[in-house]
Amino acid sequence: IAAALLPFFALAVGSVYGQCDCAFGEVPGSTTKVCLGGNSVVTCLAGKINVTVGNVKYAFDRATCLDNTWYGSTCAGAVFMLSAPNPFFNCYDTVVPTTVPTTTGPTTVPTTTVPPPPPCTCAYENAGATMNLPAPVSSCTNGVNQVVQCDDKIYSKIGNGDLVEYDRVSCSAGKWYGTSCDGTISSIGVDAVKVQCGTTAEPPLCAPLPFRGGLKYVGTVDGLQRYACSNDLVVKVKFPGGDSETTAHGKYFECNSTFSRTVSSGGSDSLPNGPGISDVSCRDYGTFNAACSVPYTHNTWRQDGKIECEKGFYPYRLSFVNGSSLQELYWNTADLSSATCGLDGWSIVGTPFSSVKLTGFWCWDAPTSQTGSCGALDEPDRNLNYNRKTGIYSCRTPEREVLVVTTPANAVYYGNKLECVSGQWQFTGTSTVTIAAGSKAACLPLLSNVIPPTTYSLIYAGMTDDGLTRWTCGSDLSLEIDVEFFPETGKHMPIHAKYIVANNSYYRIASSNTDFYTTPGKPILSVACKDLGAVFGACSTPWDIGGIRTGNNYQCMKGWFLNDIMYVDDSGEEKVVRGSSYDMKSIRCQKDGWQPQGTPFSGLRVTAVECFDANPFTADEECPGTITFAVYALNVDKFRKYSTCYEGETLGYTLNSQTVNGAGKKLFCGTNASSGAREWQWSKMDDTDASAIPAGAQMNCF
Repeated sequence: IAAALLPFFALAVGSVYGQCDCAFGEVPGSTTKVCLGGNSVVTCLAGKINVTVGNVKYAFDRATCLDNTWYGSTCAGAVFMLSAPNPFFNCYDTVVPTTVPTTTGPTTVPTTTVPPPPPCTCAYENAGATMNLPAPVSSCTNGVNQVVQCDDKIYSKIGNGDLVEYDRVSCSAGKWYGTSCDGTISSIGVDAVKVQCGTTAEPPLCAPLPFRGGLKYVGTVDGLQRYACSNDLVVKVKFPGGDSETTAHGKYFECNSTFSRTVSSGGSDSLPNGPGISDVSCRDYGTFNAACSVPYTHNTWRQDGKIECEKGFYPYRLSFVNGSSLQELYWNTADLSSATCGLDGWSIVGTPFSSVKLTGFWCWDAPTSQTGSCGALDEPDRNLNYNRKTGIYSCRTPEREVLVVTTPANAVYYGNKLECVSGQWQFTGTSTVTIAAGSKAACLPLLSNVIPPTTYSLIYAGMTDDGLTRWTCGSDLSLEIDVEFFPETGKHMPIHAKYIVANNSYYRIASSNTDFYTTPGKPILSVACKDLGAVFGACSTPWDIGGIRTGNNYQCMKGWFLNDIMYVDDSGEEKVVRGSSYDMKSIRCQKDGWQPQGTPFSGLRVTAVECFDANPFTADEECPGTITFAVYALNVDKFRKYSTCYEGETLGYTLNSQTVNGAGKKLFCGTNASSGAREWQWSKMDDTDASAIPAGAQMNCF
């Protein structure tokens, strides 16, 4: 196909009557065409429709013709406009095309001229603002196509007509469209669309709720405004405390002007929230059977039908409905550990109770001192396992962690059990010794010398096929790893990942799909567990170098640029999107997966986000090493092959202790007009006033 592909995203529902005889090319017998609402809709007999433009292949679930223009769409809502009036649709999963394409439809087709889309400036009005509804989010794809969407459905109203529900709306070539998950595309038909995230007016947010965080208002209960998450997501509330912050989970968040609480799905269990809520969000904790209630929990780890305490906490109390009666179990009446979701409800592990409605699960942190005369321990947060019934401290996974005690006299002991006996700390390893109060006690990964000994919050996550130990963080936390890069220049390699896989001499960093990883080959300086915010459940957890995720948005840290991202396609093959091929500065988590901003791709299962440190040599290897660059200073544009500075800073260089400023200039690899040799140059942004950077200069931002 010689025609251009104009990608745009997220349209919604409606009806636009077009022609059911739009022309397209195919391998005979590979597609099915139907007429829906006066529009041609084409699908492959098996698999996706593939359209190739240049060296790039685009895959759709179906193609729809509106007003003699073909659009490819995915079930997740991504839509692409095909400017060719007679595109050829490949169905690779049905038959490999080996014959000359044939054409169906009329022999003559009117030529449709698609004007260049305006750059993301389509007008829209948030009609829900006066109703206290959540604000829609607008984003820009490929620098020209505008997408507006809500956490859940978005609604639009044309004139005095009824509200129409969409998955999302988008604007391309100055026209607003909509799409639904069944692939139906419609034109909203107005220049300025009115949209809202909901249909019913809500009261203003109550004071204890710092921001909406994806919550939607569902009514008033006992004089309190009740909020919940969409679909099967769980409310997560965080309270201040740095790395020691505590959390609450539940079905509902309820509040008035002075009070708030987190509540279970049955409403029978809740706990008043403390002052100064630091974050409220909606989280995806995997699959839970529909028969299982959503309990209120405190400092727990939830994943795929299991609830247990976070590392360093112990189960204090569980509450549940058994038949028609509300019952409670405490640490001193049962051997509490976890709860699992089954076909008929929750089973409380270590007890005879099963098929119950779990309403509450409270976890308290391991105490640092014991009653009596044993005195206090020096222990890290979120580390030691504690059994309040026996008073014994141990490790969460004793077969993969070792309990290390360092006394005030710097004697070091290795073992598996620490307890207060008759006023003295007794530590058991190969033998039992008495430990002085004030001793440091911590559980460390066993047989993983490459992980620093100050790493306390890692959780054992199984073994790999090649015999390495896999470590991760609790629930929705991410590993934050600082790796030595070039210590002589002060450079580190910041990394985020789902897993670190290691033995005594080797480690690698892996995404949530552990088949895809990187091996930095440099010493680890530190490892921590961080909450980077809520994302849609369809988005994978990639490993990154030099990146940072804030909620649904992934971008590079200051002084780094996005070189490429890697993702897994439907066949399981890892593919690459290059920063040199697209104006790609960040990726965004959408409802169907990751979308690299500035590219036509969406719904990706991203495995890696590779940011390179802002050294123009890494962005353009054609230029000689005649100048140097300040560490983490420049703002590199990989796609346009030049460097500038961040907002509020000015590009310049220093030579022989003299600084030359170049306000409004860019740095790039140019060609010497006389010799034809490549050299470092700078110019104004419009390419005028170009000159060479003298050898020996250091580029910086001031």
